[in-house]
Amino acid sequence: MRTRALIFVLAAASLGFLFFSRRWVYFFPPRFLPLIIFLCVVFILWAIVDLLARRQEKHTHRTRANAAYLLIPVIAWSLPFSLAPSSFLGSTNSATAISQAPVPSSSDSSSAAQFHADRVIDTNNYYESVIDMVTHPDQWDGKTIEVSGFVLPKDKASSEAGMPPFGPDDSFGLSRMTMWCCAADAYALGFAVNNTTSFVPQADQWVRIQGTLEVRNSKALYLKATNITPVNPPDTPFVYEKK
Repeated sequence: MRTRALIFVLAAASLGFLFFSRRWVYFFPPRFLPLIIFLCVVFILWAIVDLLARRQEKHTHRTRANAAYLLIPVIAWSLPFSLAPSSFLGSTNSATAISQAPVPSSSDSSSAAQFHADRVIDTNNYYESVIDMVTHPDQWDGKTIEVSGFVLPKDKASSEAGMPPFGPDDSFGLSRMTMWCCAADAYALGFAVNNTTSFVPQADQWVRIQGTLEVRNSKALYLKATNITPVNPPDTPFVYEKK
C-alpha cells in the first residue's frame, strides 16, 4: 500500500474516532459535525484514487512529509486525556484535582426535596438563560433556579469577562465553558454564588445548585445557594453560543 494512501486512511479513521467517541465536544461545536463527515469521506476517496492511479508516480520525501502532517491529529485525538474545566482558561493554582464520582453533600437533603425551581437550567438552555438574565434582569430577580456547572474559585472567576463582578459575600463562581468557534475561544460563563449551605465544594467540581437569583450590577447573575449537590460531569461539558 502506498504510504500516502495509508496516511489518508489513518486521517479518515481518526476523524471517525473523533466522531463516534464524542471527543469532538472538546474541540468544536455541533455545527461542525457535517464537516467532519465530509472530510472523512474526502480522505477515503483520496486514498482510493491514490491506490487506483494507473501511472507510476514517484513520491518524493517532501510529498510524503506533507501528507504525514495529517498524522498529527491522529495522534492528538487518540491519546487519553481528562481535562479540568478551568484548564481551558489557563493555568491556575486554585484548581485542585478531584474524583469525577459524586461525593456526599453536606447540604440539607430535606430542603432539596422541598425545593421548587421556577426554572431548571440545563445544557440546552444555559446560554440563552444567562444572556436573558443580563438583558432582562428584572424578569429573573427573586426567581428560584436549579442549575449545574463547575466550581470556579472566586479569584479566578473575578478575572473572567463572562462572570459577574464578585462581592464580599460571594463564595465562588458556578460556570460552564462556552464555545462559539472552537476550544481556543472558549470562556467561562456563569454566576456568582453566595453559599449559605455547610457544604464547601472543591475547585473544578461539578455541582448542581438550587437557589434564588438576585440583581446586582444590572445583572441577575447572583445566586444565593440553598442546596448544593455534587454531580457527575455532563456528557457535553461545553455550552454553545447561538447567534
